[in-house]
Amino acid sequence: MKRLFFAFVFLALAAQFACAVSSSEAEEKASPYTAGEAVTTLPQPLEVGADSYWIYYTQIYPPVSKKLVVAVSEYLGDVVSDEVKLSAVAASAYDYGAVHDFIEPKGYSFSSLAPAFSSSLIALQQSQANLNDLAQVVQSKYAYLDFSQVEANLTLLVQAADDTNAMFQEGQSQQQVFNDAYSASELSTLVYYYNTSFSRLSAFFTVYQDYLNAIASAQSAVFKSPITAPDNENIYNSLENLKDIGLSSLYSKFASSNPSVTLNSLYSYKRAWVNDSVSSFSFAYSKGRALEAYDAAYLRYQFVTQAKTVLQSCGIVTADVTRDWQEVEYYREKASAIGYAKMLELLPPVTAKIDSVYSRYQACISKPTASATPTQQADYSWLLYALVILLVAVYGYNWWKKKREEAAA
Repeated sequence: MKRLFFAFVFLALAAQFACAVSSSEAEEKASPYTAGEAVTTLPQPLEVGADSYWIYYTQIYPPVSKKLVVAVSEYLGDVVSDEVKLSAVAASAYDYGAVHDFIEPKGYSFSSLAPAFSSSLIALQQSQANLNDLAQVVQSKYAYLDFSQVEANLTLLVQAADDTNAMFQEGQSQQQVFNDAYSASELSTLVYYYNTSFSRLSAFFTVYQDYLNAIASAQSAVFKSPITAPDNENIYNSLENLKDIGLSSLYSKFASSNPSVTLNSLYSYKRAWVNDSVSSFSFAYSKGRALEAYDAAYLRYQFVTQAKTVLQSCGIVTADVTRDWQEVEYYREKASAIGYAKMLELLPPVTAKIDSVYSRYQACISKPTASATPTQQADYSWLLYALVILLVAVYGYNWWKKKREEAAA
């Protein structure tokens, strides 16, 4: 029984994967809606809710004027037209865009930050040792010099670096979780980690600036003191060396463009982007369906326009069909979302009327004619009777012959 169960599960999974839509197939289905647009494609289907989707979207950073999202179900192979489902997909596409379009290209990914902060912690520990040695040497000769503020700020900086590094390590683990699961929920958690990490990074650099200010104050005190060269220069340079904790490049970049501010700004536009991208797709989808239905119905309507004389001779009135078709044309020329929706509403009943006209036309031109008197069929029943009589005679003769032979024996 267990073998049968596992065999059933295996076959079900095999069937599911066998039906999965490939990247090229999904791209072909999405192409009518993405044609002419610069879209980003996720490298594999993203699980959103109960399904997984191949997703195509216009970049969110830097923002582009056209906002669009297209999703193709991995297992059903359908383009997602339901606006509720597509909105959920668009929200996940926005999360992916925040990471793919902004965070990673700007060098703020966890894979970049985590190693840098691990190295920085080692540099900070070395700075603590160097500051301790410097303080002992200087204060043994110049007791009035006080480095306690530098020491206090360095201690706070080490604590902030520990907290920030721990968050980066967790974020790096979450990145791997997302890569493995490739789901909207894990992607949302990843964005949360980035948002929290950038806040921690911002707090860290605030403490770092306080640390730099404390060093600058100590350096100023050295040159204002009666200490002469070369001691004053040596003390100044030793303090200067404490500034380098291996994050100078990141600090400069952060000072010019705070990723926390940019990410928060991006997410203030998320809802509007989702609504606009879904609306863009819905318009393109309605337009495609409406024009496809129009083209199919137009071929039928051509019959009504080209066969008016014959239809009139049959007593078939087509004024209502013509009037309804003019209304279809009116909305087609509007080329708007409302217009295409109205076309989809009008075309089925118009097509039904055209079909009715055609059916009546067929009935008109196919009037029944008197059929010829059928020729009398030859009667072959006598052959059947003769055959039956012959078979009975043969059977009777064989039976009689057998009985005679038995009697003779």
